[in-house]
Formats: sequence, C-alpha cells, structure tokens
Amino acid sequence: RPRWPSPRDKELLSARKEIQNAPMIRNDRDLYAPVFRNVSMFK
Repeated sequence: RPRWPSPRDKELLSARKEIQNAPMIRNDRDLYAPVFRNVSMFK
C-alpha cells in the first residue's frame, strides 16, 4: 500500500467531506421521495 494518498484518494476524501457537510434539506418539491426511501441503508 502506498504511503501517501494518490490524487484519486484525495478526490474521494474531498467528495466524502462535501457529502458529510451538505446542508439538511427538508420538503424539497423537486426531489422524488420514493427514490430516496432506502437512503437509510447507506448510513
């Protein structure tokens, strides 16, 4: 395993931070709720 993170690793870490720090959205009419009903599986 490489000692230093690769550029791809840095991109993944950055994306993860963005997702974790995204604002909470409630009652968004543009989102189709049934698509997101299983989102708890990913927690």
